[in-house]
Amino acid sequence: MNLTIVEALQRGILLQNQKRHLEAKDIYERVLVVSPRHPDALHLLGLVWSALGDHRKGAEYIRKAIDEMPSNATYLGNLGVVLKFGGDIFEAIAAYEKAIALEPRNATHYFHLGKSYKAIDRLEDAERAFRKAIEVDPKSESPWLSLIRTISDKQGAATAVPVAESAIILLPKSAELRLSHASLLRRSGDYEGAMDAYRDLLKVHPEHVEAMCKLASLAFSHHHFDMGRPFFELAQQLAPESHHLISTSALLQNTNGNSTEAIRLYQQAITIDDQIASYHANLGTALRKQGRFDEALKSIRTARNLDIAACDLDVVEGGVLLGIGEHEQAIHCLERAIADRQGYREAHHALLMALQYRPGVTSEALYQEHQRWGNTFCQNASAPMNLTWDRRRPLRLGFVSADLGQHPVGYFAARFFESLDPSRFEVIVYSDRLASDPLSEKISKTVKHWKRTEQWSDERLLEDIRQDGIDVLFDLAGHTAQNRLMVFAKRAAPIQISWAGYVGTTGVPAMDYVIADPQQITESMEAFYSESVLRMPFGYITYLAPDGAPNVNDLPLSKRGYVTFGALCNPSKVNEEVLLLWREILYRIPNSRMVLSYTGWLDGSNRERVRRCWNDQLFERVDFRAANGVINAMQVYHDIDIALDTFPYSGGLTTIEAMYMGVPTITLPGDTFAGRHSLSHLMNVGLKEMVANSEKEYVDKAVELANDVKRLQSIRSELRQRVLESPLCNGPQFARAFEALMHQVAENLD
Repeated sequence: MNLTIVEALQRGILLQNQKRHLEAKDIYERVLVVSPRHPDALHLLGLVWSALGDHRKGAEYIRKAIDEMPSNATYLGNLGVVLKFGGDIFEAIAAYEKAIALEPRNATHYFHLGKSYKAIDRLEDAERAFRKAIEVDPKSESPWLSLIRTISDKQGAATAVPVAESAIILLPKSAELRLSHASLLRRSGDYEGAMDAYRDLLKVHPEHVEAMCKLASLAFSHHHFDMGRPFFELAQQLAPESHHLISTSALLQNTNGNSTEAIRLYQQAITIDDQIASYHANLGTALRKQGRFDEALKSIRTARNLDIAACDLDVVEGGVLLGIGEHEQAIHCLERAIADRQGYREAHHALLMALQYRPGVTSEALYQEHQRWGNTFCQNASAPMNLTWDRRRPLRLGFVSADLGQHPVGYFAARFFESLDPSRFEVIVYSDRLASDPLSEKISKTVKHWKRTEQWSDERLLEDIRQDGIDVLFDLAGHTAQNRLMVFAKRAAPIQISWAGYVGTTGVPAMDYVIADPQQITESMEAFYSESVLRMPFGYITYLAPDGAPNVNDLPLSKRGYVTFGALCNPSKVNEEVLLLWREILYRIPNSRMVLSYTGWLDGSNRERVRRCWNDQLFERVDFRAANGVINAMQVYHDIDIALDTFPYSGGLTTIEAMYMGVPTITLPGDTFAGRHSLSHLMNVGLKEMVANSEKEYVDKAVELANDVKRLQSIRSELRQRVLESPLCNGPQFARAFEALMHQVAENLD
């Protein structure tokens, strides 16, 4: 050789550091020709083989080096690294322990030992090893990061927060530790703390693009767009091609309802870096919004194989599983998320909603779970407030909602707002709606005050409501998205009422009343509500059809010669019991067809579960469609003769829209609030005969109606007018009854 052995090894190490592994391998092999038992050459060649992907051969050469120098702790430590890469975790642990015995003050050995223990889920041993590494070298960043992750995995994010804070005291300039600290606070539900942590990081590293993007993403996810936008725009200036920025753009698009663009951006970010679990999880969320459940599950399972808090992922997966009718699996995911993170309010909201769809669910079971939510999250509620109502002034009503627009709640409430007597009631709407639409603009013009509160914190909203002197405050969300139940839990007004936006009890101790009607909550069911029940004499909501609603057409059966049943419902509402009844109906009506139309019905999993429950011949009679706006959805009724309801979660707005389009709905009510919507609406239009009392009667009624063409034609021609003349569309009648109830409750409290 032209070089000495020492010079050759130095040259090989240089090439190895430059990732020129094949050239380094050639040098080490040439050294071993000259000196076959040279320990450094054997050791370095082993590392090269491992870098090239052959961990078995790498370990073989390092063992030969150890045979030459058994007391070399570096060789033993690197043997452990190579063995771990090769999947031989227990042998790796043994190698690290031997290295530690030789060098008990070497932090690297403890660190790698901890990593190996964590890989086999021995978290106690991993934590002990990481703490030992920190004891030896307290200013080494990696052991701190691994300790934080281990404690978070073992005991939850909140428990790991003090550890991260201790690390930052020792390593105040570590961006990675500060990012980890902010992430822990976010996962613990401490939004303000996480925002402060990102701001602190940016004080130390003013051009840290990842921190800017994460701060902006956190703000956007809480609809604090004004707060997040400056950081987002600065990141755009500094690193326009950053995958962090692309992901933040995707989140912003998804939050604003543009899931198509969000999907494109998340896929672009994943192309740049496919090892970030949150990108895959958020892609799954965006895909779920489009009803692409199979793709969403694939993204979520990719994320699960990467580094993400399981409880966060469980909430996303639970929502997807619910969308394909896997109710028990969905509930299990959400219960696991709640168990894994104390105080995980969003997961508990999602669980309460998922339980509404569970086959066989009872009002008692729902009441108990809502009580658990209230006991968990409403312990620090404020004391009752005295109502100071001077009868010489109008009663001041406040309405809190993100849904007063083109949403079921908006269509339910619009006639009420335009009919309320302004001389007797002053209305203030606290609107959390992210963007205005024609219906929200229409409603806003009928009330005295319309406040845009979507970017307000709960604390600011609570203070504003109190300063406005609201007498009666209405919650129009319950446990649905963007709810403000914590504002109600802290007693924002003397009287607080749940109305129109939720499907039963809220479980909030400070929620005084729930508005229902004689069908929605019977007297026997009152025991399963934490609120006192106020009953409207007819229906508990009104209905305003959307502008541009299609006209009623002729009965499709008359033209086609066969009956078409239909269900324009969320696939989550369709369980096996429902499918079996629909199957029987199609069996008994030869040549009949079925239309299933809603976001998610074109997905493979939903189509497949229908096919599994039915035979191939019946499956061919199903027309699966996707939803595309309320007007197009109503247009689908031009192809439907009879609508079939779901249970235990029945149709609400869907049933009203069907009747408005001349289509009657066969329903089988249960005892839960969600199970009695159609019952209420049908009774108020005078279609009691469409209400079944048993599964057999449900099938018989559908079959009997399908065989009565004249009756169907008569219903088709007159049903819209019946709806318009019914209590559903009588805004003044509803408003007068509502006003009487409000004066009643105010006088009872005064």
